[in-house]
Amino acid sequence: GTKVTPEQARGATGVNIPGQLAAGMVSAHGSLGQFRDLSADRTAANPNLRAVDAFDPFVWELARAGASGITCVALAPGSRATIGGRAALVTPGMLGETPMGGTLDPDNYLKLSFAGEARSSSRFPTSLMGGVDLASTMFAAAARAEDDDPAVQPLMQVVAGSRPMLVHARSRAELRAALDLAEQHGVAPMLLGANEALDLLPRIARAQGALLLPPLRASAEPKELELAGKAHAAGVRIAFVGETGESLRWSAALAVRHEHRSTWR
Repeated sequence: GTKVTPEQARGATGVNIPGQLAAGMVSAHGSLGQFRDLSADRTAANPNLRAVDAFDPFVWELARAGASGITCVALAPGSRATIGGRAALVTPGMLGETPMGGTLDPDNYLKLSFAGEARSSSRFPTSLMGGVDLASTMFAAAARAEDDDPAVQPLMQVVAGSRPMLVHARSRAELRAALDLAEQHGVAPMLLGANEALDLLPRIARAQGALLLPPLRASAEPKELELAGKAHAAGVRIAFVGETGESLRWSAALAVRHEHRSTWR
């Protein structure tokens, strides 16, 4: 690359690798089989919970992800709390025949959830509007708080632009709520799920948002298969989430195929 100086190039050692060499893939959201330990749903606002504290570097799910071509996984809190906590970037590895993962970034994006899983009949919020009110109230408190207030510091970092924000939202109502919150505070949101994002693509593009889409299947509805291509055409960044390289590659291939089909029609 351009960052290699002529002196470094002359001293480099050539390595012949049989077969094909490809860049590793990143899974932007996953649980690695640790869903129970990543879900704290007795309270709805948990900005200071960290997924890294539940990370088990010896799980085979992480080893399998690495063997399939994934080089980094965002280990994320579950979706049962409106403000679920902070994700960690972890990497697969092996020590002999034993899985041995590592931590690349222990404190990454803040995860929110407006999805149905975050609503409960046994504690607040019981509805989408309750979840929106809770998140709005927390972000408003963060805007008024002192810099050293640990209770809302992760939210302050989101507003300041130093911490990314991911929101799990599927329906149009959930997506609109996520975009309202993001626009109010000048945040570029990552939208997980985003099943009904098609009509909102221009607005998502204006907000500089990104879509994190579930894996595609060949049997999926045409609107699901075409969403990634239409988002790309609208200037919206996209990624697929999954814990195997096969699912990510297959999803990308289907998205490209159906982007061309929707262009031809």
